Amino acid sequence: FNEAREWQIASDAPGDAIIVQAVLGTEASATSYSATFASAPTSGNTVIMVAMHRDGANAFTAPPFLSPAVLNNAAVEVDIGIWYGAADPATSTYSISKSGGNQTGIVYLMEVAGLDTASLLNATSSNNQTGATGLIAWTGLTPTTTQYGFAVAAVGVGDNDFTNPTTASWTSSSTASYTQRSWNQWATGNDGGLGIATANVRNAQRQQARLVLTTGGVEERNSVIAVFKLANQVT
Repeated sequence: FNEAREWQIASDAPGDAIIVQAVLGTEASATSYSATFASAPTSGNTVIMVAMHRDGANAFTAPPFLSPAVLNNAAVEVDIGIWYGAADPATSTYSISKSGGNQTGIVYLMEVAGLDTASLLNATSSNNQTGATGLIAWTGLTPTTTQYGFAVAAVGVGDNDFTNPTTASWTSSSTASYTQRSWNQWATGNDGGLGIATANVRNAQRQQARLVLTTGGVEERNSVIAVFKLANQVT
């Protein structure tokens, strides 16, 4: 009986989420930003957008077709957020706009398979470190997540002269291991940088992503994390 139950518990565990494709848009000094998938996304998958812009005095507005997971419109410097929605084969380009005049911003898109499309969002958190000192950016601790999930963490910084971090530069408050998916810096208009990492969560804990930056100046950081539920999860 014990062996049978152990096998059942193992078989109840959902598989990891899989990033089918991802694309980073081109930074632009504008009031809207966009990115386009190389291939039409597949029905049943999920589109996740990360967007950042400089000058937090002007806020992001809701993008078409997507719902907000977590958004931190800061008082100054850096706004950042994560949005999500059902993949539509007829929609390959996703955009987001902001209030006010032109500021530099950028969009990153992922198409992800293996998420629970009937009940996607698990837990979120954000952490605005405007005016703080040091070179450690972290997302804040989410509420306790369910046992399994797919975490997306994003860090926006108000500078463009940091050393390119790697996966080893990202750490977690749980046993989740982060993989860096994108690092982009620009000097067009308001300079800045955006780092994105993901992890498959396999334990029920409060999740956090922590990014250690090197060189560069002491700059404002604004960070967000969203944990999505995996498909075929037995609760």
